[in-house]
Amino acid sequence: MGELAQQEAVRRSGIGIQEWTDAHAPYLDKVVKSGRHPLLARVIRDAELPHAADSAERGFELGLERLLDGWEANLPVRP
Repeated sequence: MGELAQQEAVRRSGIGIQEWTDAHAPYLDKVVKSGRHPLLARVIRDAELPHAADSAERGFELGLERLLDGWEANLPVRP
């Protein structure tokens, strides 16, 4: 439902997500850098991670690390 509402809001506004982001990025940067709204800063930072250019590589590395850690935890202990 949230995604549909977002799509409808974008349609009604006449501008796309990228245009909205470009228009509001300087203000959001100022808010984050002020340090007065740590929760908002965290939400913005967390929202950027899945869209980062290297997100696929980081996701693969994290998944592989977890897989190997799980195998290592179940290996017999050597004297």
